[in-house]
Amino acid sequence: MGAPEKVIPVLKKIHDAGKGVVGMKIVGAGRLRADSDRRQESVKFALGLGCVSILNVGFESTDQITNFAGHIQKTQLTTA
Repeated sequence: MGAPEKVIPVLKKIHDAGKGVVGMKIVGAGRLRADSDRRQESVKFALGLGCVSILNVGFESTDQITNFAGHIQKTQLTTA
């Protein structure tokens, strides 16, 4: 991992080269599991980069899947 200001340009370069970018640890490796607002911010940030092709998120229950799907649905994205 690295500082966002260093990692994001690399991710965009990879995306622009036609490669897939996998978003991982979107819920802070589980640290945000009890903080719905921060999970929403995390999803919005990752998807808002415009270069993340897929999110890889682990779940411990079906309720977590439903909750995370709600975060995805709430995220309003615009395309450039």
